[in-house]
Amino acid sequence: MDDTKSRWVYLVGSTLTRPVKIGVATNVKARLDELRVGSPLPLHLIWKARGGRALERTLHEYFSPYRIHGEWFDFGDENPAALVATAAVLMGSPSHPQRVAAESRLRIVQTSLTADASNVIGHLINAASETGRSSVTNAEAFAYLASVDPEFARSDGEGDEQYRSRVGKRLAAALRAEGIAVRLTKVTTADGTRSNGYRLEALRAALSARFERRQPVRATWPPANPY
Repeated sequence: MDDTKSRWVYLVGSTLTRPVKIGVATNVKARLDELRVGSPLPLHLIWKARGGRALERTLHEYFSPYRIHGEWFDFGDENPAALVATAAVLMGSPSHPQRVAAESRLRIVQTSLTADASNVIGHLINAASETGRSSVTNAEAFAYLASVDPEFARSDGEGDEQYRSRVGKRLAAALRAEGIAVRLTKVTTADGTRSNGYRLEALRAALSARFERRQPVRATWPPANPY
């Protein structure tokens, strides 16, 4: 049975220690409350996205070198939300990650893929997937990004050329910051013409290449005493 739409795959951890739990639940808040009852440390929700037991199981298998025990993993100084969210996209998860409340965000080492915002390459992959053409034009990408991030929205009084220039530069800068190397190419639009854009296959390949470059070093637990 496909439980993708009825369940959430989630990431839970504490600000006081590194291990995080990759789990699945229908009601994440209720599950978090249950975990808190038996935990000696305060636990917080870091990240969640629509997905069922199949995605949870695949993530557990993929990150098995970093497993401590059961569903708990230690990614060292890497950002666990960035690693898990990126892996979920590579595994074909079409869902947009759910942002968590500010008080629930972990104070973790920040990378270009942060715990409190979905990454731009993920948005581009989602946008290209939703067109049904396995590609996305610049105009479609800008519209999609504007729907999920107000920084990509048109400002009051901003003309077409000014908007395209500003958002194009912002997109290029965001991709560089995320370590993504992907080039614009000519793609077929909805009406059959050609326009600048991105191919879904190229976006996924760029994300995969970036992820392989950033594989974390196997962490040891417990961490060595620095004193």
